[in-house]
This record gives sequence, C-alpha cells and structure tokens, in this order.
Amino acid sequence: MACRGAQVFWRILVPQMWIYALPGLGNIWLILIKATPLLFLLGIEDIVYWARELGGSRNSTFQYPHPDWRFWYFLGLLVFYLCLTRVSEIGLARLTGRLSRGQATAAGDAMRKAAT
Repeated sequence: MACRGAQVFWRILVPQMWIYALPGLGNIWLILIKATPLLFLLGIEDIVYWARELGGSRNSTFQYPHPDWRFWYFLGLLVFYLCLTRVSEIGLARLTGRLSRGQATAAGDAMRKAAT
C-alpha cells in the first residue's frame, strides 16, 4: 500500500504542484541573476569586480593599447547578462508550457484552444 501512495504522489501530485511552483521559482532565479551585479555595490567580489579590475588603468599586469578598456569589459558583461536572462526566460517558458500540457491551468487551457 505504501508503494501505491508513493506512485500517486510522484505521478499525480508532484506534476500538479510543479505547475504552480515553477513561476515563483523562475522569478526567484531571474531575480538572483539580475541582483548579482548589485552585489558589486556591496563590495562582494563577483564578475563585475573582475571586469573593473581587468579594465582598470592601474592594473600593471597587462598592457592595453588604450588606457581605459573598462567600457568593453562592461559591455561584454552586459551582453552576457542579457543572454543569460533571455535563455532563462525561454527555458522557463518552455518548461512551464510542457508541464502544463493537459492541466486545468490558464496555460493548459490556452494550449488546448490553440490545438483545436
């Protein structure tokens, strides 16, 4: 009997729970991605710190053709963050659509109407 309860939990309840939990988890993921550059303002070393250090003119380890290349490092960092957030949004939208297939949610109802 315990095996049947586990099967009901994993095959019926968990897929229904994921549909309602995934948007909130996705929002938290995107907030974490977008908040990491703000950690730089708090003094926590992350990739924004290293972009500033590598592009700084006081860094004597490297010799650059132009004295201030920070613009290019931060531009590359901007492109990285935009790509990461866009890929995350697309992935979360596809996962939500796949998990809501056949479910009585707004996304599942829209998919049902689009198929007919």
